[in-house]
Amino acid sequence: MVSSCWCSCRSRGWEASTRSPRSTSRRDVKRALVTFAAARAAKAVLAIALMGAFDELVQSFLPYRSGDMRDWLIDITAAFLASGVLAVCTLKAAPARLP
Repeated sequence: MVSSCWCSCRSRGWEASTRSPRSTSRRDVKRALVTFAAARAAKAVLAIALMGAFDELVQSFLPYRSGDMRDWLIDITAAFLASGVLAVCTLKAAPARLP
């Protein structure tokens, strides 16, 4: 079925893209980097938030420690700030790496 679709596409003049991987524009590459960086940052902040919540939960059961919501919020704030700084550094370094 795939080959029949390919044949029908070729007969109609719908060739596969003739652009080589090198001919992608800087804008496309930068957009891909931003999307990739945003996804990584979101995953990292989520992981830190979950680990921080678990840590505060465990601390609330220990007699010599206390689980505090403010400490968890500070952890999340630090994760957002760190991911923001890394995103800015990534975007500033991106033009130097483009072909």
